Amino acid sequence: MIPPRDESYVFTNIVNPVAVVVPNDKFRRGRRGFNRVTVCLCALGLLLILPCRVADAAPEMTVDPSTDSLQRLIERLGSDEYAQRERASSELLERGVEAFDALNRARSHEDVEVRKQAEYLLRSIRVEWVQEGDDPQVQELLRNYRSSPSDDREARLKRLVRVDAGAGIEPLCRLVRFETSENLSKRAALLVMNVELPGRAAAEESWDQVIDGAIRSSQRPAADWLRSYARYLRGSDTAMDEFESLVVAEEDEVNERPDKVRLAILRDLLRWQVDSLEKLGRRSDAIEMMWRTIAIQDATNVALLETVDWLIDRSAWQLIEVLADKFAATFEDDPKLLYRQAEVSLRLGDKVRADELAAQAMGIAKENEPFLHVEVAQELQNRGLFDWAENEYLHVITNSEEISPAGFDARIRLGWMLHDQARNKDAYETLHQLVELVNENSPAGQRVLGELDRDLKRIRGQMHFSNALDFGSQEKWKEQALELKNAIKYDPFNADIMIAMFHVREPDKQFAAATRKTIRQTADRYRSSAIMAERKYQADRSPDSLELYALMLNQYAWLVANTEGDFQAALSSSKKSLELIPDDPGYLDTLARCYHAVGDYKMAVETQKQAVRFDPHSGQIQRQLEMMEKALSEQEADKAE
Repeated sequence: MIPPRDESYVFTNIVNPVAVVVPNDKFRRGRRGFNRVTVCLCALGLLLILPCRVADAAPEMTVDPSTDSLQRLIERLGSDEYAQRERASSELLERGVEAFDALNRARSHEDVEVRKQAEYLLRSIRVEWVQEGDDPQVQELLRNYRSSPSDDREARLKRLVRVDAGAGIEPLCRLVRFETSENLSKRAALLVMNVELPGRAAAEESWDQVIDGAIRSSQRPAADWLRSYARYLRGSDTAMDEFESLVVAEEDEVNERPDKVRLAILRDLLRWQVDSLEKLGRRSDAIEMMWRTIAIQDATNVALLETVDWLIDRSAWQLIEVLADKFAATFEDDPKLLYRQAEVSLRLGDKVRADELAAQAMGIAKENEPFLHVEVAQELQNRGLFDWAENEYLHVITNSEEISPAGFDARIRLGWMLHDQARNKDAYETLHQLVELVNENSPAGQRVLGELDRDLKRIRGQMHFSNALDFGSQEKWKEQALELKNAIKYDPFNADIMIAMFHVREPDKQFAAATRKTIRQTADRYRSSAIMAERKYQADRSPDSLELYALMLNQYAWLVANTEGDFQAALSSSKKSLELIPDDPGYLDTLARCYHAVGDYKMAVETQKQAVRFDPHSGQIQRQLEMMEKALSEQEADKAE
């Protein structure tokens, strides 16, 4: 599927955790300030001669580490005698990876000088994040990892977990063990615990063995989580109960040193336990764990909304009502939260209360009210609450000036929503009203469209396209062909219009020939654009370049798979787009169509179900699934005969 030009409102999740940086006090001259600088310089000299390489230490250690001896060396870092401090630093550097855990724990030592030296020595251990045999994508993601800022490192963790065939799992476990940020170490562990692990060949290590082998004897909290998780994967009856002590330890940590990052990590840890208990059929235990997530709930609107959505997905209706009571003032002043309450009532079958809450939500007025209603309408649309979304859009249209940014925006988005719902006559009329308003007030109307970054020609194209589809539903083929000609005139590179032209019934020869020529030319254009976009992405590696590259690959695949051309090339192009941007429902929709084009109806249905899972309220995606399931059923029936 081609992503719509009118991007639906996407709710921003709880604040993205970023590792907390503790202020460095290296410039504070303590009782041994001058000598500390000397030790650092001496240690730096040793580093140039004796680099410690984690990759070289990847096989299991042949010498059992002596915890006592390491601890003695740590204590000597705070010695009053310069020689002892220097010798301790040298020995710890020589022991390299073996000393990692001890140095990591020493970062919270009661002696500030020990903490400073441990921090320095820990950073001095050279970590080779990439190991022989790592997937090329993994190697690319871990290039210059250590020198990257914290937020970039976290972004790389999230991309690692998406590498094909689970190739990023073992490297993530490596990061759990050696990432100097405790928060990022825990983030990496949570990513491993939450990913859907792919199957393993009989000759390969099982995932629990991979995890155990990567974290080894690490004593970090996140390593303990993974160690318990590995037991959970092995089917241990006691794994979840053992995990409880780890959760309690994390709760104690947050109570001692509360901040947003630690709270978010604890929340995600509790949520993982909730979902794991649910999978084991322990619903009552899962509910109890949900109550513990409420105990650490952030009172901000954004955080409450995210939690309510999480609880809705788990049908925890009672807990949502508890939140609404606990934070009543916040709910009553936030239309999004009120609509969530209304949604819960609707799911519980209480439509009267649901409509009352929806009316209350619509009545909330704030600054810039029209755009607030547009934003709320988009969110309702994304949640499949189309009646309430339509009411919000119509509220803006009715209560705004005819020539206004909010009024125009509401009309455009309502037109797109109606089109997706296959209400094409209503979509046409909504967009036609907008076009007429612009025509009647040309300078002012064009100015407002410019403020919204909208193109009148494309709006006209969509208007005629919706009208054409309505004619098609009435089997008025000539009228449909004429409207499609009008549509493509205004929006000449719209693949969806070309696809509709290709499938017009009873076309005249001239129309059919012109359509095929246009499709070939546009497919070539998309393919050339993809090549240029790839070069740009290889040059700058920017997110914008990546998105453009993926989009051009998808455009080509979508057009060809729905019309004619090299279906195998379209399939490869679509797969590549999903390597760049995994789990995008529009791109999955395209991939399913490509499988359908090459005759693999089973994979088409499986892929389309994934698209539905990620975007369950898209009419286009739902209709395509129905078509593919019908094709698969007919294919299987033919084979059975």
